[in-house]
Amino acid sequence: MKDKMILIILVSLLFALIVILFSFVSTQGITGEVVANKYSYTKAICNSTNYCEDYEIACQDGSAISISTTGFAIQNSLDWKDPRSNKTRNKIC
Repeated sequence: MKDKMILIILVSLLFALIVILFSFVSTQGITGEVVANKYSYTKAICNSTNYCEDYEIACQDGSAISISTTGFAIQNSLDWKDPRSNKTRNKIC
């Protein structure tokens, strides 16, 4: 009896999961966004006093579409040298 009850609960949960996934897919639809050249990443941007702030940068087709702060920052010592190359430091997308 106990095994039958567990099986019924598991089948019910599986059914509920399938219904939720189906409803999500049907309401979202399939769009061209799946294949768009769109991505985001975080990058530390530092000023002349070695204060570095972390930003989330969203890019699409090689251009920045949004830049927003993540809220994380660090004040490095004045003699700190950024180990990234100039090309890496200055590249946005």
